[in-house]
Amino acid sequence: MRAAASFVDSFYDDAVGMLKAPGALFIDVFIRGNYSADSNGGYAWLLRRLGDAEDVFGNATGAAELRARAARVEAAMGARLWAGDHFVT
Repeated sequence: MRAAASFVDSFYDDAVGMLKAPGALFIDVFIRGNYSADSNGGYAWLLRRLGDAEDVFGNATGAAELRARAARVEAAMGARLWAGDHFVT
């Protein structure tokens, strides 16, 4: 799990607090660029589930770090992608 997660993490931009993951979504043909709400929402969810897994294996420090990153991503989404009544993609 950690190795697979590290691939996803390679798209994380610490300065912005979100994934920069350009590319087509599997549900449509739009090409996303830079920071998209769908990718980052999924990333925050993934980080929280990985935190749950780290808890199961007794790694409370790792779990806390993953949850803290999820919170940073969610905060960045709110600050950068919220348009008043919806998230922009």
